[in-house]
This record gives sequence, structure tokens and C-alpha cells, in this order.
Amino acid sequence: MIGQRRARKSWLVFWFALLAFGVGLILGGTDVVQFNTLTWVMTAIAGCAAAVLWKTSLWNPNSNLSANVTRAAADVASGKILHQAGDGSRAVKHLASPPKSTVQMLSLLLALGAVIAAATPEIVRSSRGWQANAEAYPPVVGPGDSTRIYMTENITSIKSYWRGKADVQIREGSNSFPAVTKTNQNDWGMTIYAKSSEKNTNSTPWVGVTIPDEASLAGKAVKCDINIAVQYPRMQGSGTFETAAKNMQRNVSLNLAPRSAGTSYVSLWWESTLTGIGLTLVCSLILVGIARAFQRQAHPTKIFSADGAANT
Repeated sequence: MIGQRRARKSWLVFWFALLAFGVGLILGGTDVVQFNTLTWVMTAIAGCAAAVLWKTSLWNPNSNLSANVTRAAADVASGKILHQAGDGSRAVKHLASPPKSTVQMLSLLLALGAVIAAATPEIVRSSRGWQANAEAYPPVVGPGDSTRIYMTENITSIKSYWRGKADVQIREGSNSFPAVTKTNQNDWGMTIYAKSSEKNTNSTPWVGVTIPDEASLAGKAVKCDINIAVQYPRMQGSGTFETAAKNMQRNVSLNLAPRSAGTSYVSLWWESTLTGIGLTLVCSLILVGIARAFQRQAHPTKIFSADGAANT
């Protein structure tokens, strides 16, 4: 019973963590959730997984043997169960109160290490004073780093197609620096094949901005003036489309970190997050294996019929 329950709970932790981490990575990779916010979500997932693994591994229904004896005596007296004397050997006691193996304890410690690993990006960011910008993806950016900024307006196009040409100026005080930009560049040609559900889809144009590699901008608050000319295919009638055009502007304030801090932050985020995910999943599987091995040590279950004949 102990091994079976531990294996089942550890499997549940594995699948829950795999699903939750997967959803988190998708949300982060599609810029739905900021990396700095997602860090704490991943930390919470790893923390919940570690807590359940610890509780499951430490759970032992035979920890209070005197209470078990009292309860069993009452069941025997009422005829609920039939008592058959055992050998009382050390092997039986070992099965009733299994000790924690070195591998098991190491796995539990590594599960706690997964929590620390998942939280590392934000611990490092805070300790180094790198500010997170809510409008930038990723949120940490310094001179020489690239980030993505979304416009405040949406467009409705076929299959979410659009392309744009952007101009971005970085202003710090009276100084202005042109930024290297990148936008979406879909090419739809003269014919588009689309399902009914794809004919009118919403999307938000974005601009990838590379901050000028100017030492004077490190640690400064700057203004980012964005202008983008967007083109997109729009339904016209039931079976034709037209290429629509729209100009968008946005002004965003950014608090810059030191040079290339954004690149370092993104690398650290992926390394630490994947380490936390890997440790959680591997520890869950190791504990499943340990529980299964312990389960196999149990004596075969015997079922007694009403006439006292034993069946296995």
C-alpha cells in the first residue's frame, strides 16, 4: 500500500508539472506573460511539486503502531477482519516502516533545488538592480540588446498576415539615436487559401528594437518613439481581399540596464528555468521508481472467503 500510493502520487506530480511547465513555456514564448512574472509562476509550480513529493515520501501509515494495533484489535473483535499471526521478523517491520534511502533523500533535496533554480533569474535581476520594463519583451534591456514592443492597436487580417516598416528613435535628454528595427514580414502574393475561421483574425503588430550600443545610455531612462507603417490582407466581399495600410505610433519609456544585460538575463532565464523543470521531472520519475521497487517487496495479497479458505 505504501509503495503503491507513493508511486501514484509521484506520477501525478510528474504529469501535473509537465503540463503546467509546458503551458508556462508557451505563454512565455508567445509573449503572453513577461519573463519576470513567469519566473514566479514556474517557481510556484516547482514549489508545489516539491511539497507534494516530500509529503508523499514522508507519509507512512505505520508511524503510530500503537494506534494501528488498537484500531486493528477493534476490527478483529467486530469480525471485520481476520487476524492471522505473522512471523514478526525484521523484514516485515522493514516493510511496515521503510527507511529513506540515500537516492530517495537526494532526489527530495534536488526537488528543493529545482525551486531555487526556477527563482534564480529574478533573484539575480533584483540583486543587480536591473529594472524590468512592462512594455518590453524580454523586460530587461540594455545598450546593444534587442527587445520587442507591441503596438496598442490591433488589426483584423486574413490568417493574421501582416508586414511592416518601422522607424524608431531612442531619446535620452537632448540626444537622439536611431535604433535598428525588425517587424513581421509576411508575403501573401495574389492568392491566399484560408479556412472560414482564418478569414478575420486579430493580431497586434510589433516592432523588434535593438538599443544603440552607446555606453552613455547604460542605466538611463530613455524614450522610445515608434512609427510603423503596416500592410495586411483584409477580406473584401466573400471571395476577394485587398491590401490595407495603417500607420501606428507609440511612445514608450524604458529603463535601461548595463550593456548586454538583457542578453545575459534571457540566457540565465532559459538555463535556470529549464534546469528547474528538468530537476522536478527527473526527481518525480526517480521517486516513482523507488516506490515501485518498494512495492515489489510486499508479500502477495491474500483474500479470505467466508468459510476461511485462503485464495491468492
